[in-house]
Amino acid sequence: MTDEHRINDYVRRLGWSLQRLDPAERTALVDEIRSHLIESAAAGTDALDRALAGLDTPYALGRRFVEEYELAGAVSGSGPRRLLVALLGRSTRRVAGASAVFVAILCYLCALIFAAMAAIKPFAPGRVGAWRVGSGWEAGILIPTSNAPELLGLWIIPLSIALAIASYLAGTLVLRHTARLMLR
Repeated sequence: MTDEHRINDYVRRLGWSLQRLDPAERTALVDEIRSHLIESAAAGTDALDRALAGLDTPYALGRRFVEEYELAGAVSGSGPRRLLVALLGRSTRRVAGASAVFVAILCYLCALIFAAMAAIKPFAPGRVGAWRVGSGWEAGILIPTSNAPELLGLWIIPLSIALAIASYLAGTLVLRHTARLMLR
């Protein structure tokens, strides 16, 4: 197999693995890799062998490009859903990504619970709140275990809204920070 044939075969398979990218991005990446391989081949077959070995398989290289592209787009995007999906795709190979996704999901669940508390309090005031129980306290959407007085009353609504917003922002901040670290 000639060097030119090896280069064309590698670049063709790389192009296939980059199908999820924008056509202009895909063409630019393929042209860059082709140029690199042609320069290596000009230095000899051994140099081309080293260059191909350094690039990994075209499918592995293409997957890395696609992941980086999607993650960079998600970081610059406005909503956390796209960022969460991008990090989930990478989290199977990185502990930091998996941890960030787990923490973010917990934050989003807390935000949902706090928002539910704020929404339910006017309709079920005896079941939403914070109560002093013995030496501790209970809070949330529940049936109180004792006849203890409710501590916050309707103040639980603005407090729950503030905590829901803070939890949502914390989850999004964790995702964005982790994505930026992974892009470095």
